[in-house]
Amino acid sequence: MDHEHALELQRAAIQAWIRTLAGIVTDGELLERDGVVAVVAPRAPKRSLLNGAIHSGAASLERALPELTEAYDRAGVAATMWTIEPDPAAEALLEEAGYALDGEPAAMFADLNELPAADPGDLDWDASATAEELGRVNDLAYGYPYDEGVSAGIGEPAGLAPRSYRARVGGEVASVLQTADVGSDCLIMWVATLAEHRGRRLTSRLLEVALRDARERGMRTTSLQASMLGRGVYERLGYELVASLRLHERRIGSGA
Repeated sequence: MDHEHALELQRAAIQAWIRTLAGIVTDGELLERDGVVAVVAPRAPKRSLLNGAIHSGAASLERALPELTEAYDRAGVAATMWTIEPDPAAEALLEEAGYALDGEPAAMFADLNELPAADPGDLDWDASATAEELGRVNDLAYGYPYDEGVSAGIGEPAGLAPRSYRARVGGEVASVLQTADVGSDCLIMWVATLAEHRGRRLTSRLLEVALRDARERGMRTTSLQASMLGRGVYERLGYELVASLRLHERRIGSGA
């Protein structure tokens, strides 16, 4: 697959994820303007990813930014803006509006037919993870108090009808992830494993199972956005780096 098409898959995947968030988070509001898709999640003020937005370029961002800023300020939340490709003009607008570069997650892609067959071994798993479990494991895995992160805003699945997977260790839910179908692409999201259970290949084995399911229902590709911690896991499974995304955050109380 050529580079530009892979980037477009990333853009479509993030847009779909944001639309799904609007249906998942409690009291979520979806804002769609020409070239911009955003969600406002007032129940999760400290998790900027739950108050995420993506733009298609500086022109669309400039038109939408005043309304977005007002919406996020009114809700009293931290916010995140995704940029797919380097865009100095857009980044200047974001800086002026109080956003700061917060990370460069890896945009990753794989052809499902080229990935190895799933080998879960003795993994105790199913595809029945609850919203509470997804939120709790993600919060604890990424260092947020249970009632101040994803768990504060997430509700039952809606929108793209995502599939929610969990793996247990000793009866305890230790690893989770969620998938959603965007056309023929399987989007991977909310991947997390509790720190005390890392090193057992829970994430990779659970993901292999989810990707096997995606292949069996006719999906052709898979996309995700990886942190530095997760990138190596995905590369070992066969994902390839497409680009480094730009993630800008506007914290609560940031002024223009």
